[in-house]
Amino acid sequence: QSARAAVKAASTFARIDPSTVDVIFTIDTGADLISGRSAGSSMAIAVAAALLNDTIPDNIVMTGDISEDGTIGMVQAIPKKAEAAKAANATIFLVPTGGSSDVVRFNRQKECGEVKDYDYCRVLYVAEKGKLGDEVGIRVVEVKDIADAAQYYFGYKE
Repeated sequence: QSARAAVKAASTFARIDPSTVDVIFTIDTGADLISGRSAGSSMAIAVAAALLNDTIPDNIVMTGDISEDGTIGMVQAIPKKAEAAKAANATIFLVPTGGSSDVVRFNRQKECGEVKDYDYCRVLYVAEKGKLGDEVGIRVVEVKDIADAAQYYFGYKE
């Protein structure tokens, strides 16, 4: 389903009739299992690059669901994907709108005291907010559709 939506979105963006081309995806990964729609937007950019005879920079990574109209939708585990992007030496991580919002970390704090003849301690988990890009050390940019993403990948603006 992601592959079909990616081809439709990319061909619309590139203004090419998808019935005039054959698109075959080969996914080479060390993962035991691939599931979900997180790679849909990346697949759309890859197809757009092929249709436009353009190249994809190595330093940009993206996650997000793709709709046939080119809209990039929310996916899960964005912080983990940001860490993987950083580990792969990416400098820009494109995420769906709302995906770079505050991340919450819980810090463990121990408070001890004394009441009459009793010593006690309690453990608190205090929420601390931060920005995803700052937490991971990568530039995180929100994109709403394939045209937004294309600005970063190809410099194209519609």
